[in-house]
Amino acid sequence: MSNMPESIKDLFEKLQNEILWLHTQWEIYRQLFDHSDKRILFLDTCSSVFVVIHRVLVNEVQLSFSKLSDPARTRRDENFSLWQLQEQVKMLGDEGLSEQLRRKLDEIAEKFKVFRSRRNKRLAHFDLSTSLRPSLNPLPIVSQQMIEDALILVSEYMNTVEGHYCQRQCLYEHGIELKRDADALVTILKFGFRFKELVRDGKIPDDELGKGEWRDA
Repeated sequence: MSNMPESIKDLFEKLQNEILWLHTQWEIYRQLFDHSDKRILFLDTCSSVFVVIHRVLVNEVQLSFSKLSDPARTRRDENFSLWQLQEQVKMLGDEGLSEQLRRKLDEIAEKFKVFRSRRNKRLAHFDLSTSLRPSLNPLPIVSQQMIEDALILVSEYMNTVEGHYCQRQCLYEHGIELKRDADALVTILKFGFRFKELVRDGKIPDDELGKGEWRDA
């Protein structure tokens, strides 16, 4: 990022890493829960664990959206957010870019209201009336498409900055490359269920599971 102004370079790079990690988390979600109906049935064999994983991933992504869309400061505290980057760009004096980014942030602010409401009433704080009387104070519903649209918005915002200063863009949707992702986990689970089938069919002794280097894991 040799052409990125030094005054925003560190902030931009850390925001970029945060958004890449956000895409990575969502890709893990999609590998587990948006692959196929058969995979959902397969994961249902360990349903309690994957219900927790599903909830944690969806909630974590919404929390990240809320934090990224926080104002540049809260009282005297500076926030690490897209609005902070917006202020820093504006201070550089590029009115054209600043106005372009402001329009994108206005769109983000509107689309992210649902995430911020859930953050404020449930995810980061337990709102009393929402907790005690959820039918009278329902939380807004978040769909998978809403999350994917939000990911596109934050990526477009960041690429507007990078495209302006560095004449290139980041493929955020690829996330951070993992050596072992959710697909790898599913493969191991498949091996385990195949092992059970072979034991059931009498092709492997039923005491084999207690052997091997991972028997005490």
